[in-house]
Amino acid sequence: MKQPISRIFIAATVWVFVIGFAVSRVVFAPDLAADETGSGAALDEMLAHVAQLAKETHPVGSAAHDVVGEYIAGQIAELGLPVNIQEVPVAQLTGEPRWAEGEAVTNILTRVPGNGEGRAVMITAHYDSVPGSLGAADDGASVAAMLTVLGNITDGTFRNDVIFMFSDGEEPCLCGARAFVTGHAWAEDVGMVINFEARGTAGPSLMFETSAGNGVLVRQFASAAVHPVTSSLYYEIYKILPNNTDLTVYKVAEIPGMNFAFVDGFGNYHTQNDNLANLDRNSLLHHYTNMETMLRQFADTDLDTLVADDVVFFDVLSLFVVSYSYALAGLGLVVCAALFALLLVAEIKHGRRDKSMKMFAMFVILLTFYAATAWVLAYFNTLNIPAGQIGDFSDSSGKLHLLLFAMINAVVFVLALHYAGRFFARFEIVVPILALWLIVLIGIFIRMPGASYILMLPLLFMLLGIHFEKYCADRHLSSGLRLAGSIVFPLPLLIIWSQLVYAILLALTLQASLVISVLTLFALSLLAFYLLPEKRKGKHVI
Repeated sequence: MKQPISRIFIAATVWVFVIGFAVSRVVFAPDLAADETGSGAALDEMLAHVAQLAKETHPVGSAAHDVVGEYIAGQIAELGLPVNIQEVPVAQLTGEPRWAEGEAVTNILTRVPGNGEGRAVMITAHYDSVPGSLGAADDGASVAAMLTVLGNITDGTFRNDVIFMFSDGEEPCLCGARAFVTGHAWAEDVGMVINFEARGTAGPSLMFETSAGNGVLVRQFASAAVHPVTSSLYYEIYKILPNNTDLTVYKVAEIPGMNFAFVDGFGNYHTQNDNLANLDRNSLLHHYTNMETMLRQFADTDLDTLVADDVVFFDVLSLFVVSYSYALAGLGLVVCAALFALLLVAEIKHGRRDKSMKMFAMFVILLTFYAATAWVLAYFNTLNIPAGQIGDFSDSSGKLHLLLFAMINAVVFVLALHYAGRFFARFEIVVPILALWLIVLIGIFIRMPGASYILMLPLLFMLLGIHFEKYCADRHLSSGLRLAGSIVFPLPLLIIWSQLVYAILLALTLQASLVISVLTLFALSLLAFYLLPEKRKGKHVI
């Protein structure tokens, strides 16, 4: 009896909608301008600040840089707050001859006293740009958000002091942060740093990095964030990129902290297109919302208790955050292995004598299929990318290109799966796929436990789904239950991996077609159980 076509069609239709919704949650920043908390007025104020901050390129040492610094100091003074200036020669921080002419970084700070005696929480962003960029997003958006948030908290009703540091010299050498850590009197008071950045001009404000021992930080973030977008995977990706931020300096100084950035619109990054016109308003507002909620959360938290064991964490469709310990992740791996072992033993025990050899052959074919098919698809995809767009993903044509590429991968996979079904029975294909997923999961858990959830949860739910389906079939339960299972159990795979592929694309651009293709085929293969006929004996293969 073949798998009912209607059940496959209904399940696949739901899968497509789930994938589309999941991707939309990481493509677009949430629309917060119309809420009832005064966000619309805050947006107008921030846009006015960005207009002043991004009039000209303003790298360290330029006249425009001095004008931006004077603007920030003036805005602080208008709020009736003290302006603290720290000026340090760059050569003193770097020892590099090119700075020997006397160039200096100028940090601009202010401090809002709390009503307790705890350590201070520090909000920071840099105000210098790279040469050739107006810096509206990087990092004018963060500076504008800081000035707007600062105007909301001058009453000093928090437990902890709040320090706002407008850092200088981040782009060439992280010099402002280094100057603060090594020479400012307030540095020893800081118990928590929250840094804001941008690597593009659009997208949601991601909490993409934390300091070590992040268990408490993540729980505090989860309890306070509005539309949280975060993952312990993002940091694993970030570590392979040639990027540092000011938070790098604070982590070396063993100050707990977290990092926020929006990263879509990478084609505008560090160019003249990083301007006010291209800055996504929702991204700016999401940055502001994250800044204000995190400040209010940590300004009333005991900052001496922030360090705890690291955790695996991720948001679910930017609705809430899931976090759990590495120990629980290890237990999940054991459960996956046990469920797989039960399935493997049952298949070998009730199969023909050559079943084990056919599973092994399928495992080898699977590896070859991933490598060869992904390479061919990536090669032709790269040839078809329009000139100048290979490193860009900032417009609708780039996103359409990705969509078509993913669809081609899906079509090729379904055709290959159908062809394999002529020679191999259902579980002769499914078991090797599950085995490969389990092997990769073990490797990822050993090397990058924070990223293990991207494999463990889809594999765990799929194994549960297979056992559920077998249970329903053995007891002749209703087809409605089996349809529900074919929709529910793949959900972790669809949600996690659709967002993963998009995150990889943002981090590595369209040039990463090979990586994207391998990941897409690898993810789709886990759906083979629901796409193959229930009972079809493969041809006898010698």
